[in-house]
Amino acid sequence: MPGNVEIPPNALVWIIEVCGMGYENGNMVHRTTICSIDAHTGENYVGISVGGGAMWSMGSYPYYGSAYPLTTRCFPHGYEFPVTLGEAKGLIIRYALGGLPQGVAWENIILTLVDETQPLIVSFWVRAYDEFKTGTLNPPDSFRDLERDKRLLDGYMIIVDPLNGTLLHAEEILNVVPQSLSLNVSRDDAINIIKNSSKTDLKGDIIKDEALKKAEPRIIIPDWMMQLGHIGDYDHLYLTRNNVSQPRLYWLIEYASDVGIHGGNTGRYLADAETGELVLAVEDHPMCYPLFRVTEPEKVTLIQGESTTFNVTVSALPTFDAVLPVTLSPDRTPEGVSVSFDSERKPVSNDFSAEFTVTLRASPETLPGTYFTVINVSGPGFSTSAHFDLEIKPSAN
Repeated sequence: MPGNVEIPPNALVWIIEVCGMGYENGNMVHRTTICSIDAHTGENYVGISVGGGAMWSMGSYPYYGSAYPLTTRCFPHGYEFPVTLGEAKGLIIRYALGGLPQGVAWENIILTLVDETQPLIVSFWVRAYDEFKTGTLNPPDSFRDLERDKRLLDGYMIIVDPLNGTLLHAEEILNVVPQSLSLNVSRDDAINIIKNSSKTDLKGDIIKDEALKKAEPRIIIPDWMMQLGHIGDYDHLYLTRNNVSQPRLYWLIEYASDVGIHGGNTGRYLADAETGELVLAVEDHPMCYPLFRVTEPEKVTLIQGESTTFNVTVSALPTFDAVLPVTLSPDRTPEGVSVSFDSERKPVSNDFSAEFTVTLRASPETLPGTYFTVINVSGPGFSTSAHFDLEIKPSAN
């Protein structure tokens, strides 16, 4: 039976793992029960069930039908990882039983290869409040994602060396204090909100019953710049104009179909679990076109020792139904030429463009000639550029 009794220090125990997989409420789930049996007395110190429908500490998660922890293999094809998945779980459990904080749920196991030589077992537990897990819009599925997205995460991470079984790193991450845990909207209602919204599935080829991949309540930090920053390409974005700054409980709903080498018809959506408001929709299709257009002069002329100004305008397509900032930064400029902007960051939406005033200044020592010059234009989940020919003319003096 699951329990939460501490194992005495220096106790010799048998660790017994029993795994099973099947269907529950129409979803594929798995459960793993780990028992620690005292090798001398036979006492069962800890029995823990993990996987779909169960949590590490006492209680249950009735909303998470997918099989957790998820397993991701991030190493080249043909590479033989030093341990099996079962052995990797055993190494993780060895260290988790002694240091795992209360109120977390096992989210994923990542078997990865770092710097082409160092294999790692990385495991992450998400924080859980009552029945609800924390999460992100784009769940991390690599060690790099976990490191990069720490400001969005809340939970516990363990890194083990599979070559010698040593614990390399253990870290508790504390970022999420939810503002609302009210689940006034049911799972079916949330799915219907997504289906019936005029802001979703603009082409009518994403939201299908058979394409539903996930519908889970998650406590998410509404830092949309960071949440969208690593999501990849998309050709439709809707983001509510309502300003929310504190973590809230959302229904995270995902659809995917016709997935191939160039992606597929995918949609990721958030509906507020308390109010039912559609908060965010991110949709993508294979070989999608950029959401933004950059307008800049084809050629700019600059005299040695002087400066010149011109405009760069960033416009969004109608399918960018949001107000988010874009940022300009110098990328490729000739030696001796400095670049400055009236503002490095300005908001853009499908209702208005962002117009930047760019100032170039050439030192007297800048060599005359024509240079291909590039200015980076970046936003949430995308990057493009303004590029032009910069002609440097000699000073008359």
